[in-house]
Amino acid sequence: MAVKNKTKTTGYKIQHALRELAHRREIAENQFRTNLATFPDEAKQKPVDLDMRLLRIERVVAGLQVLQARYNLAVSCDVPGFGEKLTLHDCVKLVGAYGRAEKRWRSAAKEDEPSRGYYAHEKTRDRDAVVSSRTVPTETAVEMATTYGRRASALREAIQIGNTTELEFEGVSDLFEFVS
Repeated sequence: MAVKNKTKTTGYKIQHALRELAHRREIAENQFRTNLATFPDEAKQKPVDLDMRLLRIERVVAGLQVLQARYNLAVSCDVPGFGEKLTLHDCVKLVGAYGRAEKRWRSAAKEDEPSRGYYAHEKTRDRDAVVSSRTVPTETAVEMATTYGRRASALREAIQIGNTTELEFEGVSDLFEFVS
């Protein structure tokens, strides 16, 4: 049985390779479009050849995305405030949720916008009118926004630290060789 070669990598190395391939794909797509028509005296690449290059890039991107998923599931992160270790994959998926929660609570912490017009300082002129009131005190909304903001920051930090972890994977060296 043949032993497959092992390649050491980090999350940042995978991200860099994916960015590089995104640039190459953009260039190749542009070349494909500009080579669909030619003048008789021009020598251009064949669109079929360019398409084959594009498909090869797409296959390598797919392979790197699978590797990135494997990497993200294999890396374990300590995130303050969560009480348990999370995978890097969990951190990546949760950081957006906590960022959105922080934004919601920051919005909820803002005082009600005054109405416009002559009576802007009054909620109503009718003594018998029903007036809505806050369901969450401003202080509570500020506390919630702060809590979620800290958790989002902790997740971002854990993602940065997690992406520096070096792991070994078998049979992926060709993906990185294509990018080199």
